[in-house]
Amino acid sequence: MAGNGEPSTALKTSKFTGYHAFYRNVAGNIKESLPDADLGVMSKTAAFMWKNCSQYVRKDWKTEGQRVKEDEDCGIAQYICKKCHKSFPRAKDASYHEKYCEESMCNICSKKFLNRLALKRHMAIHEGKYKCQTCQKSFSGQNSLKRHVKVHTGTQKKRICLSFV
Repeated sequence: MAGNGEPSTALKTSKFTGYHAFYRNVAGNIKESLPDADLGVMSKTAAFMWKNCSQYVRKDWKTEGQRVKEDEDCGIAQYICKKCHKSFPRAKDASYHEKYCEESMCNICSKKFLNRLALKRHMAIHEGKYKCQTCQKSFSGQNSLKRHVKVHTGTQKKRICLSFV
């Protein structure tokens, strides 16, 4: 928890029913399908979907909601990311996660990443920051480059660099 006793950027759940678990799961899809929809329209759409679920599907969602509530009560998962709904036991973990939690795409090679941190590491390849002096192959980090250089020096067993051949 933050200094004032409340989560800073993380969302703390208090009541979590089967419908809440269902809504949390479908809200992103509804927002994607209806990008201009306000909260009221999203809620009505989710309620309509919920009413059309079979009793067995509702029971599964109720079980999921109960699991989340039990995790919260036990202190296992008190903080939930607002973007991807991943849960965390500590506010600072959720806060750090939310800072980088958004799907990102490389504007050079169009490769997709689950978060901005992974994209940032990937961009080092395009920037040529970690480049092999022998074969000019780029790497995302110094450790990857060091491991690769062993291929050329002969200290890496049974591997050859296909870029150099």
